[in-house]
Amino acid sequence: MTNGRNDAVQLQEEDDHERDALFIAKTAAPYVASRDKTRPEAIKMATDFLRESRLADGDLSGTLDVENTLPKLSSQAPPGQIQRITEELMDAARDAADEL
Repeated sequence: MTNGRNDAVQLQEEDDHERDALFIAKTAAPYVASRDKTRPEAIKMATDFLRESRLADGDLSGTLDVENTLPKLSSQAPPGQIQRITEELMDAARDAADEL
């Protein structure tokens, strides 16, 4: 029974990791597509944003949540281009999610 529980926990952790990686890639892709940031810069920005968002969840004052914002995009790229870049960023995003 314990083994089944451990397997369930491991599966949940893997799902959470993949969800974090997808968030990082989807957040970074528009900045890469608009050429506002390089791929590494965009991945770092998105990872930092996710990390700070989690810290803000525990901040009762709400200050951290207000201060944690993403920069405004200089231009909007086509959705297809953003999707392709998101897919290309997934490996780097998975590596970044490991650091959370």
